[in-house]
Amino acid sequence: MSVLRWPAQADEIEAHRARGVPRLLLVAAGTRPPVCVDPLEDWTRTPVDEVDLRARWAALCARSACRKPKIDQHGVLRYAGQSVPLAAGEAALVRLLLDSYRSVVSRDDLIAHMWPHSAPAQRNALDVRVLRARRRLLPLGLVIKTVWSQGYLLDAQQDREAS
Repeated sequence: MSVLRWPAQADEIEAHRARGVPRLLLVAAGTRPPVCVDPLEDWTRTPVDEVDLRARWAALCARSACRKPKIDQHGVLRYAGQSVPLAAGEAALVRLLLDSYRSVVSRDDLIAHMWPHSAPAQRNALDVRVLRARRRLLPLGLVIKTVWSQGYLLDAQQDREAS
């Protein structure tokens, strides 16, 4: 989540919107506030009372938590009112990616957590597991993105988020 100043940080706000990052906008006195139609965005005028700021922050946190995929102990992934069962290996991978939802998880970290005793030999196994998980997640509108030279991140498809 980000706290940004409106209109001074308008470019950053747009970038955060595009990535689906929850935003609390601090609107400068005498400035017209933006129209907020995204449930992941709220605004308040400056100067702002600390109690009001904390309440708005908590509300944004609650709204953003509802939009995060969840996986149960049986390997069933739920998102946007839909669910899909995952095989044990896919579920282990998705759990690790969910722990850092919308953030990069390195290949080395994934391999170390999934195969702690034989990590060096498992690079191809990770590729296969990612491929299978991608196929399973697609109907939910979730994607595993490759971040070259860094790792993977789990995210929502942009066109599905807007709907």
